[in-house]
Amino acid sequence: MDNCGIAGFGSENDLRSICGRVKELSVSGNVIEDWNEVAKLLRTMELFWLNLSKNPLSEICQLSDIECNLRTLVLNQTGITWSALTTVLQICCGLEELHISQNGFDTVQLPEDGGVHEGLRSLFCFENGLNSWNDVLRLGQAFPHLEVLVIAGNRLGDVGDEPIGETFRNLRALNISQNHVNSWETVDKLNHVEQLSDLKVSGVPLLQKYPKDMSRALTVARLPNVSYLNGSYVDEDERETSERAFIRHHQFDVNKPPRYAELDSKHGPIDPLVEIDLSPERIVEVTVKFEEHMCKRLINVTQTVAQFKKKMEPFVGHPAHKFRLFYIDPAALGVYGPEEMRFPQKCLYTYHVKNGDHFEIDLK
Repeated sequence: MDNCGIAGFGSENDLRSICGRVKELSVSGNVIEDWNEVAKLLRTMELFWLNLSKNPLSEICQLSDIECNLRTLVLNQTGITWSALTTVLQICCGLEELHISQNGFDTVQLPEDGGVHEGLRSLFCFENGLNSWNDVLRLGQAFPHLEVLVIAGNRLGDVGDEPIGETFRNLRALNISQNHVNSWETVDKLNHVEQLSDLKVSGVPLLQKYPKDMSRALTVARLPNVSYLNGSYVDEDERETSERAFIRHHQFDVNKPPRYAELDSKHGPIDPLVEIDLSPERIVEVTVKFEEHMCKRLINVTQTVAQFKKKMEPFVGHPAHKFRLFYIDPAALGVYGPEEMRFPQKCLYTYHVKNGDHFEIDLK
């Protein structure tokens, strides 16, 4: 029933007789404004999952005679206020999962007398503009048994002295991707959330400073209890490789991170990796022969055959399409003979051209 232009649901008797056994319902993208229309759904159906996203819901007036069995409620892009949400939570006291994303919340304004909601386990609050970890703590205080918290796409910076570990004692999955996190100290403080095993932290300024593999390794090394990072499982081999990379990365730092001493004690001294350049030479000296004429040239082997032939036009005295080019490896001449370079877009290095090799040019 999404995007159907629905504003109301008619009589409760009709709803009860037609839809009384409905347990899951999505009415996203309609024009429902009156919460009394929502109340009709709750009174007449056996709903445990309800999606009201993208409806212009108004403030809630007094609602009564509702026995709400909802376990999941989706209120994304409804413009709901904190006061209205408080009323919803009081009515739907059995909620386990709540979605309040994209509602323009830049602060959390749950009333102090709004109560504590023990049953809520999962909260999705992404792309709302939150910019303070104190607001995140208010969510944790209102929902003390949260296990999953998604606050991606907000404007949260680095964690300060906020007691995130004390507040989120049961949190096992956290998504802080696409925020403004810019210090490793914030990552370190996530260790205070003792149950945290699943972390998403992509698209933050801190990790964009490093190559993708290195940013993951440094994050894994700092978070020994996290077994899923950005959706991927961290196995024992990856953890050991990451910890060793972390030691090498910081071993010459004057001020080493606190985690360094722990890992240094665990793995012992680790030699720096030796950097070996296995890339081919880019500039080589070759000999080019055309009829009775010969010349030596320094050439870049990353250029294509067509580019090389174009550069040889002054030497040959004919346009490139008038002559053929052959590559000769002196060490293999007796075995293979000259090799015609027939593919214009093929790069010279793919022929394994090296110093001392020869080229011959014949007119077509």
